[in-house]
Amino acid sequence: MAVTSRQDNELARLKVTLLARRKQLEGEVEDGQQRRMDEDSFGSLAGEVADAGDASMATEQSGLRNTQIGRDIAEIRDIDAALERLDSGNYGICTRCARDIAIARLQANPSAQRCIECQTAHEQQFAGNATPSL
Repeated sequence: MAVTSRQDNELARLKVTLLARRKQLEGEVEDGQQRRMDEDSFGSLAGEVADAGDASMATEQSGLRNTQIGRDIAEIRDIDAALERLDSGNYGICTRCARDIAIARLQANPSAQRCIECQTAHEQQFAGNATPSL
């Protein structure tokens, strides 16, 4: 992306956005891990007093929390990759077709690595079977 001074200002704003989001996600991951440790400690102290329904709910909540932590960690990795592209001068260039990514797309999703056309093709390619089957 050939950068003008106006675009340079926008890139600086996007970097601030990326760094702020990364910090927020780090806090969420830390909080989730702390809650998991607190609940694990409580469970070991309380012993086996839960009935099957309580155990099922605890397992479901734990799985949901682990999924959320995993999603946050994946987003942190995407942000780190975007920050690396910013530092190397490749930010805003589609990793698939090498065309510029529209600034509006980067404002909506600062860690975007593909232009909208390539992202659409990527999602269609990896969407899997959208029709439920038994």
